[in-house]
Formats: sequence, C-alpha cells, structure tokens
Amino acid sequence: MKWKQVWQQLEQKQVASCYLLMGEETFLLRQTVDKIEAALGLSELRDLNVEKLVAADMDSTTLAAAVAQAPWLAHRRLVVVWGLNPPAGRKKKTRSKTASRQSELLEDLPSIINNLPPTVCLVLCTNEVVDRRYKMVKAVAKNGVVLDFSHLKGQELEKWVAQRGKKLGLKWERGAVDYLIQRTGQGLERIEMELQKLVAYVGSKGQVGRGEINLLVPESRESRVFALTDAVLARNREQSLYVLEELLRQGETPIGLVGLLAYQVRVVGLAKAALEEGTKPYDVARTLKVHPFVAQKAVAQSRRFSWEELYNLILKLAAADLKLKSTSLPAQLVLEEVILS
Repeated sequence: MKWKQVWQQLEQKQVASCYLLMGEETFLLRQTVDKIEAALGLSELRDLNVEKLVAADMDSTTLAAAVAQAPWLAHRRLVVVWGLNPPAGRKKKTRSKTASRQSELLEDLPSIINNLPPTVCLVLCTNEVVDRRYKMVKAVAKNGVVLDFSHLKGQELEKWVAQRGKKLGLKWERGAVDYLIQRTGQGLERIEMELQKLVAYVGSKGQVGRGEINLLVPESRESRVFALTDAVLARNREQSLYVLEELLRQGETPIGLVGLLAYQVRVVGLAKAALEEGTKPYDVARTLKVHPFVAQKAVAQSRRFSWEELYNLILKLAAADLKLKSTSLPAQLVLEEVILS
C-alpha cells in the first residue's frame, strides 16, 4: 500500500491496529504519525492517550505495558516507538541470557503485535528499510499496514515541491522548482526548510526564481558533485579543477568522486543510446528514471561526445580508481590527471 492511500484512509478516520513506517524520507514518515494521531481525535486528551517511546531506552516489558494500558476518555490510545533498528534480513534468535534490551524487544515484537487490544494503535518507526521476510514485518502486515518511505523522485518530487510551495503561497517562475531540487537534493526535510526560508523572504504571495534561490538556498553535496561532473563533461578544465579543489576541501573522498563521475558518464551514455533509438529528448528522464534536470544535462552532453570518447573516459576513471586503491600517489594528482587528459 502507498502512503497516499493510507493518508486518504486516515482522512476518513480509518485507523489500522498497527503500522510499520520505514525508510529514509523522514518528513513523510513524521507527517504520517501526525495524521494517525489526528485521525484518532486525541488532540484534547493527547497527554493522557499518546505515548511516545524510544526503542533504545525500553524493553519488551515496557512496550507490552504501554499497549495494554486502557485509554482515558477516548476510544483508543496511540503508542509510537521511534528508532527501531531491526536487522535488514533474517537473523537467528539471540539465545544468550545477556541479550540486549533491543534484541529482546525485537524478539518479542511479533507476539505483542499479534495480541494488540482493540483499544490501541501501535506505530513502529525506523529509518531503515526492513526485509519483509522478517517476522516483525510479517506480523505488522497481517494485523495492520507496512509503509516504505523512500525518497520521492522525478515528476513525483517536482509535483510535491510545486504543490507544497503553492500551499505556502509561493509563485514559481519557470524552471524554479527544478532548480530548487537541484540545489537541495531530494530530501523533503531539507526542501521544506528551504521553502520556509523562501516564504519568510519573499512573503506568502511572493514570486520565486533562480535569483531568490541562489540568495537563500546553499548548494547541497549532490549539487556540488554534479557541478564537477558537469564541468568535466563540458571539457571546462579550469572550472573542473576549481570545483574539485573545493569538494576535496569540504571532505569529499577521491574514490567517491571517481565513482560519481563514472555514474554520470554512464547516464550520458544511456541518454545517447536512448536518443539514437528514437527516444524524444523530453522523454529521456522517464526512460532513464532520473531527475529531468539530470536528463537535460545528459542529453546536451551526449551530443558533444562520441562513443569512443565516452569509452575512453570510462577507462581513465577505472584507471584512476585502481591507482587510488593500489598506489601511494597523491589523490588530488590522480584526479587532476583525469580532468586534464
């Protein structure tokens, strides 16, 4: 089930017995917890009927007592467990008497979930993506809802940003939404923070373009790294060396940068192949499942490179990766050789 479907159910006051909310998109995850609380109608009795626990600070006995407690002047209680950290895959039971409280909690969770009273809603939250074969996940799926909050991408992300900005009163200039995403990355927590800054600066009915974004929104790591790949693929040696020095100064690893450059060259190659197969430029993003801004850059760069040049660049990056891992040559020198060659 998708989070949008669950939100629609919650708007209709349909609240499941338990939820497992997992994944890296914490903004949507937290909003879902808020919507569950609102659907239960506990605002006036919140202090008496909402209990929020941290997995690292509790054991299974604490959780069992929390879900067994009767609601006060309400039909149901809400128990939220933050920071659950189950293993990503199957894991043998811990039989040691010295097992940690966290291990005991994970061991006992399926039983607790399978025996929840009808007067409670249990919400389990983790930033990890948990293997669905895990017993706890199966128990939640049987009795409630499992939701995976991965980062929004492509048109879905653009639509969310555009609508959220509009709801806050912002008016977008052409290309501004794409440019904001380019500078912030795809995490909604960061995007929401920057939207609030833009509202504070331009007002609730202000217009937002590149100028306002450049003034208020600092570049994300992803944006800085993309600037390097853009400069290298554009054969701008001076800009490439400048951005490389800045990234290394800011703590980026040379091996990581080689990997990111190789990925971008691969995207350019895929864009070139898609165009040669008859894909329209505006359809490349959907075909490659990348952000439209990335696709637009890749399409432009693919027209400046022959297949032989792209192949040679991949070979140079592979050689640089090998040198970084097997020799004592200065890392910056190895990267500069790729840029200048």
